[in-house]
Amino acid sequence: MYSQIKLKRMNDSETKVFVKKHNYYAGVINSDTKTLHHSTRSSKNVFRLFGFEGLGINEEILLLKTYDKIVIKFNDEILSVSRLKWLRSGITSPYSDKKVDKQVILDLRKINLDEAVDTEEELTLFGPVS
Repeated sequence: MYSQIKLKRMNDSETKVFVKKHNYYAGVINSDTKTLHHSTRSSKNVFRLFGFEGLGINEEILLLKTYDKIVIKFNDEILSVSRLKWLRSGITSPYSDKKVDKQVILDLRKINLDEAVDTEEELTLFGPVS
């Protein structure tokens, strides 16, 4: 089903997410709150590509539609951003191979606490469903 990630259901509301390469624990998706609680990050995890400092998340994790919000403990801060903002504003790293998983990098300045969660509208032939 997924080539880069592995999902392990813990209970009715929580699923652990792993990146298969190096069996990296990426975090937990809480289906009740529709939130991915990503593993803790620090300054050593910052990508310095594309002229900015950013954090990366595996592309397959971002394409999961089981959550809307991402929360990451970064240094001494709690960062929060919507999944769709990460996908829309992030840049896919060109550096992926059999040793490095495919990641989408988001500028740290675009990750903030006070953003409303973006959700995808379900479209029908007549317009959005309310």
